[in-house]
Amino acid sequence: MSGALPGFEELRPRREALGLSLDEVALVTRLSVEWLVALEDGRVADLPQEPYRSAYLRTYREVLELGPVEVEAQLVEDQAPPPSEPPRRTPRQVIALLGVAGLVLVVGIWLAVATGGRGHRSGEELSDSFQTVRLAAQGAGVRVKVHADGELVFDGVLSPSEPQEFSGRERVELDLPSLEAVKIRHNGSAVTPQGVQDAPRKLVFIDDSRGVRP
Repeated sequence: MSGALPGFEELRPRREALGLSLDEVALVTRLSVEWLVALEDGRVADLPQEPYRSAYLRTYREVLELGPVEVEAQLVEDQAPPPSEPPRRTPRQVIALLGVAGLVLVVGIWLAVATGGRGHRSGEELSDSFQTVRLAAQGAGVRVKVHADGELVFDGVLSPSEPQEFSGRERVELDLPSLEAVKIRHNGSAVTPQGVQDAPRKLVFIDDSRGVRP
């Protein structure tokens, strides 16, 4: 392959003037860093054949807001169907994309911290992360209030023949007329809180490692 890529000497100075790295340009143009370096160096032999080469040069120049150049006839060797061109974005759009990427990274870090660094979980594991409290009234007229993760989910009378189940990811709170009035199961295990049994009580279930708070 003879000849040099027209206009290649403008690429690197323009990119550096805009404060863009090769990785940032690669993200926008969807061209590899190796091809971008070859374009900036004018190394035709290290680039794909035509018409791909011209399309890559045109895409790079448009992202850098440079005018088009004509590829010399000696560089055009084949007539393969043109590739579908990647979306072209201006430097302002590059900066906007980088801002979105930074936001995604921050959200990802926050989620990792919020979940205790446990990482990705399958649907079954996510289901297991909820705690379930089952209440069965021991008689008629047992009125309770239930909050799950700070939201009131039940305020009414339990039916002795129809136990109720309530789920929460972080916290389930029960306001009970007395501990004698209900049977409680937490994640399938029977719960027998200590202390006064025949007076109104509040129970707070947090995660399994913390147990029950009277």
